[in-house]
Amino acid sequence: MQAISEYNVSWTEQPWGRTAQLASTALWQEVAPHQSFAPEKLGSGQELITITLAGGAQVRVGERVLRPLAGQILQRESGEELEIVNDTLQPVRLLRVTLA
Repeated sequence: MQAISEYNVSWTEQPWGRTAQLASTALWQEVAPHQSFAPEKLGSGQELITITLAGGAQVRVGERVLRPLAGQILQRESGEELEIVNDTLQPVRLLRVTLA
């Protein structure tokens, strides 16, 4: 067993924050304060999105817009877009797991 934390993964810097690929179907994504992650459409399958660090950022999944709390899990269906607008002073971190 390995406990995974922000300190023992390999982060890749992005213009809007950073990502860490945890497994072939699991991505940890962090959007920095005052940055946005442009709309991304899910091609096929489903995706579970767990908010692991919430700073109050605005998250849009499909047509629904919310400011999720840490621990909330969102489900995204094929064809739905994901967009994050972090208009806060804190980062927001998501664990995205793609399902078949």
